[in-house]
Amino acid sequence: MSAVLLVALAAACAPGAHPVHDQAAACTAFAVGAFAEWTPEDLTSCPPPTYGGAMAPMTIAGQPVVILFGGSTLGPTDADVNAASSDTWMWNGTSWTLLHPSVSPPALTDAHLVADPVHGNLVLFGGTNELDQANSRTFTFDGTAWTDHTDYADLRTSAHTPPARYHSTMAGDVVNGGVLLFGGQLESATEPVDDLWLWNGLSWTELAAPSAAGTCDPSAKPCPRNAAAMAPDPGTGGVVLFGGQVSVSDPPLSDTWVWNGVAWSKKTPSTVPGARVDASFAPFDSSTDVLLGGDPEFSGDDAWSWDGTDWTQLPMSPAPRVKAAMAVLGPVGARPATMVVFGGSSTHVELNEHALPESFVVYDDTWSYDPTSVSPPPPPASGVWLLLQAQGPGSITQPSARREAAMASYVDLSGHVQGVLFGGIDSSGTTLNDTWIWDNTAWHQAVLAGSSPPARASATMAFNGVNDTVVLFGGRGVAGDLSDTWVFDGTTWTQVASCTPACAPAARRQAAMTDDPLDNGVLLFGGTATGAGTFGDTWLWNGTSWTQKATSGPLSRSQAVMGLNPADFGTVLFGGNHSGTILADTWTWDGSAWTQRTTLTAPSARYESVMGSLDPAAILFGGQPATGTTPLADTWAWDGTSWSLLNTTTSPPGRSSAVAAFAQTSATDLTVNVLLFGGTDGTNPMNDTWRFKQ
Repeated sequence: MSAVLLVALAAACAPGAHPVHDQAAACTAFAVGAFAEWTPEDLTSCPPPTYGGAMAPMTIAGQPVVILFGGSTLGPTDADVNAASSDTWMWNGTSWTLLHPSVSPPALTDAHLVADPVHGNLVLFGGTNELDQANSRTFTFDGTAWTDHTDYADLRTSAHTPPARYHSTMAGDVVNGGVLLFGGQLESATEPVDDLWLWNGLSWTELAAPSAAGTCDPSAKPCPRNAAAMAPDPGTGGVVLFGGQVSVSDPPLSDTWVWNGVAWSKKTPSTVPGARVDASFAPFDSSTDVLLGGDPEFSGDDAWSWDGTDWTQLPMSPAPRVKAAMAVLGPVGARPATMVVFGGSSTHVELNEHALPESFVVYDDTWSYDPTSVSPPPPPASGVWLLLQAQGPGSITQPSARREAAMASYVDLSGHVQGVLFGGIDSSGTTLNDTWIWDNTAWHQAVLAGSSPPARASATMAFNGVNDTVVLFGGRGVAGDLSDTWVFDGTTWTQVASCTPACAPAARRQAAMTDDPLDNGVLLFGGTATGAGTFGDTWLWNGTSWTQKATSGPLSRSQAVMGLNPADFGTVLFGGNHSGTILADTWTWDGSAWTQRTTLTAPSARYESVMGSLDPAAILFGGQPATGTTPLADTWAWDGTSWSLLNTTTSPPGRSSAVAAFAQTSATDLTVNVLLFGGTDGTNPMNDTWRFKQ
């Protein structure tokens, strides 16, 4: 698997992508149900995964539509290449259609497409071409054809044409009767500008020249910046501008400015979105604008509305994204107006960067949202638990009842996703070292070629997509805590040379571990050891060796759970035991650092729960609560930004110290489900097997 993860969520993965997390369905949103009133659209045809596209609303033959132009379909691969598109797509509320105008603008990324409020067409300007050259050509679209309005004689003097630029921003300006252009990075300059231009339907006029270096008054006007967001202002009929960034070495901005057609004024709303760059900002109606996303490295993982006076945070948005295309689809008949969002990427990328970041996801999902909806919240997302094998005495075809075992997914030579179970403690208190395979129909004890790891409980185990093996680390053996590493290839366990603590985790039990596609390996966090307390370190197994990735982040803890974070294929961690304090915090790992996530709802504090990763969500079940002795039996889904308590008609009995992994439904049904086995009801170990599906 390559060091760069470049995929379209819920679209077909490229050859060589992670075998467990591939999806085959195209053009569907990557979500668990709807985010409040955000609704994923399920489509059969759509634009390719795209970020930096330009989108605007218009009416064609009496029907409201939105038009999408350009964007990068695969992303930059070096300093000279930008995989820009010149396609024109139309969304009518139910489907996408690729249009074929006889003339089109050149392939562009990060251009701006804005509805001209006076002249009834769409105006396109700015962005960069496939050679990362800034664009200074102007086009309009009337629903059928593109028209080139570029004054080629003026391109060199820029007397009445804005100089070529990127990272600028545009919006319709009703007061001045046209489209307003602000700032950005000129092709010929090293610093951004703060000039202001107006398109009147025929030509450009400069309303404000750029400030000379060091002369801008930040109390009088928005000073030079890149990647700000701008939309028509509901209060004045002018425009409202938010955020941006002076340079990549400067922190992003969170200021709000309004242009009333004559001058800028700085606003002091009571509530302000977090600072951000590359957010999407568009009008919903004459009284509401919607701001979405922006670089999640800062705070752009939410959605807000602007009413001309103040900002209001909206219900949770689609997965955090940068440079998404967004525009309103007008009402028709009984269907209300909706805000439409398409694509974007999981992180910010400069077009002149020589390489993509290690994690870079490009989306091809389409979302719709009604900010004014007053309908009741949707019913809870649901799922089904199915009992595959009931409690039994244990036999050659069923593992004995046990707690504190280890289990992981495994992809066999035929590509089937199965479950592998190892060790644990049985009802007599004996620590085990048997290996079992769930073949998607039944359990069978593995016939091993060679020796087995020593008996242990509370070990950690995960699938390693780098070399398609299962990795086992540590646990508590009969003589104490262990620090050994073993790999399993389906028939053979092999011990890897250890050199703790210099180049491997120290001996421990009750750590959390999961497959980590972002880092091309397996991620381990925390745990505990007799005499050492709880750990708060983060380690990566790359298929051959361990590397310590971090010593800061979540509180040290044992008995936490980790799984795949659906938003970016990173890792999500929940709960655990911090030296007797039971936790209910949520953290995500992006390949380099941990970030704590604050959500409106979340599972209660717990430890010894289980987590299994599906493509739409990470599923959490049960565990031991902070108070009381009765294990929990609730099921939760983490969709990358929020937790949802799932409405399950059936459920396994409450338990802790169980194990879970993901495995396909059957040999012929490749649908991936969460497989759950064993644990304890607080008194007795268990050996029932369950499958969860959505």
